[in-house]
Amino acid sequence: MLNKLAVLAALCGVLVPSGACTPSAVPVVPSSSAPTEIQTLSAGTTVSATTADQGDVARLKENMKQWFAVKPGPQMLLFARTVPGFEHTGDDGDPKIGSIVRVANPDAWPDDTSESYVVILDEKKRVRFVEISPTSLSGDWNVSWTTVFDEQGRTVAYADHYGGFNAMCEGMQDPPGLVLANSMDFFDAKGRRLAREYRLEDKDGKRLKLDGCGFASPGSGSPKYIILDVGTLLRDNRLLDAVTAAGGVVATVPSAPSKTQQVFDWHLLPGHDLMLRTRDASME
Repeated sequence: MLNKLAVLAALCGVLVPSGACTPSAVPVVPSSSAPTEIQTLSAGTTVSATTADQGDVARLKENMKQWFAVKPGPQMLLFARTVPGFEHTGDDGDPKIGSIVRVANPDAWPDDTSESYVVILDEKKRVRFVEISPTSLSGDWNVSWTTVFDEQGRTVAYADHYGGFNAMCEGMQDPPGLVLANSMDFFDAKGRRLAREYRLEDKDGKRLKLDGCGFASPGSGSPKYIILDVGTLLRDNRLLDAVTAAGGVVATVPSAPSKTQQVFDWHLLPGHDLMLRTRDASME
C-alpha cells in the first residue's frame, strides 16, 4: 500500500514548489447563490486568468501550496473506504459502497482499502483540505483529487494528479515509462473558474503532448464534476459523519442530497485496473 503522506509530499513537489507550512487567509466574497458543483474540463484544457483575476489566482496558488506543505499532526485526519476482497459489484450488479473507517496513522491503512482520504483542519478545526485517492491494485499508477476550501467552506482550488508507468508517449526518451499529469483549477467565492493549469510530463520533467500518448488518457478516471463546497463533498463521499465524529467542523452542511450525488460505479480500463468514478445526474 502506498504511503499516502509520501503521495502528498510528491504531489507538492509536482504541482508546486515547497513553501511555508501556515496557510494564509484567502479573501472571500459572501454569496447566497453559489452553485454546488462545476463540470470538470477535459484533460489538456487550460484557462488563462484575466488581468483582473491574476492577483487572486496567485494568492490562491500560494494558499494551495501551503496546505500541501502542512505537516502531519493533530490537524490531519485519515480515513479509508474498505471493500472486502475489492469486490466492488454485488450479485445484483449494483456497486458496493463499502465502509468508512478511521485510520490511526499513515502506516496503518487496512489491506482492503479501496479509497483513502486525507482531511486537514485549520486552527479552528474547520475542514480546509480533502485529498481522495483510489487504490491501485497493480501498483503501477497513483491518482488523487484534492480540494482546498476557504474559511466558509467554499472550494477555492482543486488539483487532479495522475502518475502512471507503461506510458508510450511521443517524445519520451525511453518508452514505456512514467508519465505525470497534473491540473489545478482556481475559483472565486461564487464558484466561477478563474483559471486552470495543466501539465503532462515524463519523469525528467519534459513536457509531453496529450495526443501523442498511446495509453489510457490521464484524467479518464477523474470525477466528472468538481464539488464547490465542503459539506457536499464530504456528504457525497459518505465522509460527513466520520469527519464530524473525529472533531472536524464543516462550514457548510447540505440539508438534502444534491442532484449529482456521488455514486460509485467501478470499471476496468482496457489493460488497466484504474477504477473510474461516475456521477449519476438523475439522482434527486
